[in-house]
Amino acid sequence: MKPSIRIPALMAVSLLCVACTPPPASPEQAGSVATGDASPLQDTPSPVQEAAPPGRETMTGQFSGTLPCASCPGIDTRLTLSADGSFLLEETYQEQADGRFRMQGKWSMDDRGHLTLAPPDSADAPRVYRVDDANTLRQIGEGDVDPGDAYTLRRD
Repeated sequence: MKPSIRIPALMAVSLLCVACTPPPASPEQAGSVATGDASPLQDTPSPVQEAAPPGRETMTGQFSGTLPCASCPGIDTRLTLSADGSFLLEETYQEQADGRFRMQGKWSMDDRGHLTLAPPDSADAPRVYRVDDANTLRQIGEGDVDPGDAYTLRRD
């Protein structure tokens, strides 16, 4: 690079760096940056941090919704999570004769915010839901595949 081009290029990069620096969010933070005291900034959560999933104790109750169905208009679903760790899942396939099913078992929740329904019979596969918040469960497929809003149960 020619010496005559280096100086303007360095000046342009420096100007971009200064121009792209966001201003402090409040006067208190501006003062703490100027004095070198970073304690007020440490309490501000980063926008990229995800909120922790709700605790197990907040998840007890009833959730319901109508889930998609390949052979009928929908599956009316009601899930009851009990404080003792048991669950009752009731599904009714719309417009289907003998379309009512019940499954009972134990439920658990992991650190990632996944709630697992484990039926006592090994013939039934466990079902996994992602806890979006204390009022919303979203059924996910194998490998954390999120099928979208259509597979959502909401607190009654």
